[in-house]
Amino acid sequence: MEERAQPLGDGIIIVEDSAVGSPDGAVTGSVDSTVPVLAAVREMMRRQSEATPLSPFARFFGIDPVPRASSRWFRAAIAELRIAEALAELGDDWLVVSSVPISTERPRLEYLLVGPPGLIAVSMAYSVGQHVWVGERTFLVEDELRPIIQDSEADARLVGELVAASAGTAAPVTPAIVVVEPAALEIRAHPRAAEAIHSSDFSRWLRDLPRLLAPSSVRRLAAAAADPATWPLGVDAPAALPSLLGEFETLRREVARARRRRLSWVVVGIALSYGLLFVRFGGLAAFGVQLAFPADFPL
Repeated sequence: MEERAQPLGDGIIIVEDSAVGSPDGAVTGSVDSTVPVLAAVREMMRRQSEATPLSPFARFFGIDPVPRASSRWFRAAIAELRIAEALAELGDDWLVVSSVPISTERPRLEYLLVGPPGLIAVSMAYSVGQHVWVGERTFLVEDELRPIIQDSEADARLVGELVAASAGTAAPVTPAIVVVEPAALEIRAHPRAAEAIHSSDFSRWLRDLPRLLAPSSVRRLAAAAADPATWPLGVDAPAALPSLLGEFETLRREVARARRRRLSWVVVGIALSYGLLFVRFGGLAAFGVQLAFPADFPL
């Protein structure tokens, strides 16, 4: 077995180990890396199941099937799906572990990404339609101070410790706070360790991360992250996800259909308005022409 150690700084060592990983170089593990968390999708569909169904009359006129009180959750759910799609497209040199139980005292971490930039502990901040201000140690949603930065950094440290203990090697860990569809995200000062990213910028942010780890080190860390024994409660996939996604996709089609129908009624209304104006003022215009140009006027 051949190993080549390369220092990264801060005590982090990249170990080039030719015996680690799969023959084709792809990251492998026992955890299904394709299962997203989709907490907003679940909440949206729960709310939709309690909403009053639209009448045929309302559907005919294109009334939005999503109640106004649930519109923020609908937008958050769409943002979640876009993030899940971006993660699914990362490639074979990444591992994505979702709903990670890092501690019995903390909520599950939404995503843990293992790739060339190291470990990325992703937390979702659902601030749809709200103004968010981020400082070095401050995360304000409207005027409410929330401990999101401190929590994400603490979760990232714990993730790093658990994976390092299982893999036998340390790795750089980045706490990433994905702010879901805020009305505005203002970074007044960058946090010391965490990154706050608008959900629409998350895919680009991932692409721009520096590559810090060699492929063999990524595979070693991925094997540890994919091992259920690494985590206090193991890792399990959310239940009934295919059915949930099917229901949400049906809802998205209904929303799109209602929007098209509303636009159609707007077009019909404009056409009728112009038609009435033409009938009304077109007759006046013809009368004016007759007054200005009598029948015997030589044209």
